[in-house]
Amino acid sequence: GPRPTATDMAIIQRLHSPMTRLLTQRALRTIVAFLVLIESIFIADIFTSTLEQVLREGGRAIDLLTILLLKSPEIVDFALPLVLFLGLYLAITRARDANELVICAAAAEPWTRIPRLAMYFGGAGFALSLLFSGLITPLASYAERLSLYDMRARTLIAELSNPADVRRVREVNGRTFIASPSDDPD
Repeated sequence: GPRPTATDMAIIQRLHSPMTRLLTQRALRTIVAFLVLIESIFIADIFTSTLEQVLREGGRAIDLLTILLLKSPEIVDFALPLVLFLGLYLAITRARDANELVICAAAAEPWTRIPRLAMYFGGAGFALSLLFSGLITPLASYAERLSLYDMRARTLIAELSNPADVRRVREVNGRTFIASPSDDPD
């Protein structure tokens, strides 16, 4: 195969420097931890209102889980800038406090790799934000609406085809559906 050029080797060496690896690993761990934390808090916050909606519509546990899962891209899109900033800031601060940056500087690692790494994280965050806000979140919102509509349709069909001992009246899109028990005792 083709041999890497000197420029290619310089780029690979820059990306795989000890300081870059150290900061990237720390930042990614912190970013994932913060994303999971924020996602959990928001899901816990909307859980009861979503549960009420699913129960009111006659949904099942899988419907609840689906709706909660489909709400998560919106939360990720909201939290991404803050989480990226905190993750990178805490990674650099921890490395500075542990004198790891001084050690890297003594090993002739240029200090310009830190701002460059921050720019890489910023570019990745920008791309992820565009992906989430432009594609993933709208698709998830559409799938959530379809899921709610499907849940309502299943409930309506079940109520109309198996009327209980009570009369049920449902209005859907301006049309009234009435399911009443049969008068026949057999």
